[in-house]
Amino acid sequence: APKPEPAGPAAFGALDEALRQSPTTQALNLRVKKGGAVFRITHVGRARGRAAARFALANEESADFFLSVLNVSAGNVPIPADTAGPYVCRAGEEIFGVVHFAPEAASGKRLSITLVQSGGERRRFQLALEYPF
Repeated sequence: APKPEPAGPAAFGALDEALRQSPTTQALNLRVKKGGAVFRITHVGRARGRAAARFALANEESADFFLSVLNVSAGNVPIPADTAGPYVCRAGEEIFGVVHFAPEAASGKRLSITLVQSGGERRRFQLALEYPF
């Protein structure tokens, strides 16, 4: 099995580029807001042999927002997923990342992607989408 991509900004750049260039990619505008933080999913598709969703987090609060984890479920069953991108969103800024997982675990299922805040109120931001590929 291929080794998973390392997390972090370099991996994010390569994955993000691959996702945006993939013919499978669909643009989405899913969003959920809690307090002054907005979690969005902007694209879903396949990139580098992985199912992938591009997300954005906007922080309109006065304190930095730290990401704990992004959890992915397919058909209500948790599946392994990796996240590439920054783990902190500074006050007043927006960050982007890609969460990716095995396509066979997600294919044709309803996905739920949950961003969990690290520390603070440990808020959970959940969005659901169909993964048709």
